[in-house]
Amino acid sequence: MLGLLRFLLAYLVVISHLVGSDYLAHFGFYAVVGFFVIAGFFVTSALNGIYRFDGVRFCINRALRLLPPYYLVSMITLVVIAVVPNEAGQFLKFWRADIQLRDVLLNLSVLSLQTADPAFRMVPPVVPARIPVGLQMPATAKSVASLLLAVLPAHQQTKYLAAGSQQDRSVVASVDVQTSQASGSVQVQMGQPDGSRLQSCAAARAADGAVIGCKDYAAAGGSEVQELVIATGVGSGNRVADGYSYVFAATVRRSDGVRVLVQASNFVPGPASLPPLTMAQVVTAAADPRWSWAMSSAFVTHAQRLRLTAPVPRACAQVQPADPRC
Repeated sequence: MLGLLRFLLAYLVVISHLVGSDYLAHFGFYAVVGFFVIAGFFVTSALNGIYRFDGVRFCINRALRLLPPYYLVSMITLVVIAVVPNEAGQFLKFWRADIQLRDVLLNLSVLSLQTADPAFRMVPPVVPARIPVGLQMPATAKSVASLLLAVLPAHQQTKYLAAGSQQDRSVVASVDVQTSQASGSVQVQMGQPDGSRLQSCAAARAADGAVIGCKDYAAAGGSEVQELVIATGVGSGNRVADGYSYVFAATVRRSDGVRVLVQASNFVPGPASLPPLTMAQVVTAAADPRWSWAMSSAFVTHAQRLRLTAPVPRACAQVQPADPRC
């Protein structure tokens, strides 16, 4: 009987994820709660029938079964982040390179599993695979803006969301971001697939004298990545001085031709002020596989509820003022 009940609950979870309906989503939520109730029943039965309510022996047994594989995966995660930090950050937003000792200790204590959306998690939560099932709709300005908010690191305050499309050739969105250490804006521009390649670092420096750092490389899946550090403001970018604003920009061109530019800039000028996102976080945001000109119909529909605070000309000018598509 319990086996049949678990099958029905699992079926409701699958349906709630694949159909993409707000009405059916709550069925999956209640099904997960049902799994917790069943798990509580089985655990209590084991505590009574096997351990005779010996809580100490029960907890030791649980720890010996769960903690060794958890710590093993945690150590593997740390090694992967240390060896290939950029690829790890692109694979999973929880695996950022700028981890602190506090993050590691919190994960080893398993306390990070109690928070809904931690900034760093060595063992990520189990989530359903991204299966392209259901209706697909063309991306809209609001769906791109919604995805921009989704790819930002956790625990950041946002305001002044702007978005718009440019003659069906590109979609632009921008948002102001406030962290405990910096404030600035983050922008994204997604271009229609085309056959052009990313320009070289030499060409980028020749086209813009404000470029003070450039790196291009190939990423997993045949993607091309270019990272730019730009010092905008007074004079030439070849010399950083007071009055400069920094821009961390990353452009990712996927094998399917979709080109995504994400850049973060700081509000307070000067060499001591940096954008609200690190370069690794900018690259991770640009490389997110959800950027696409065909998105889930449920996601696009839900994104229409967003309230924008600025029209597209302002957003486009912030992202790429020299781009003729703006």
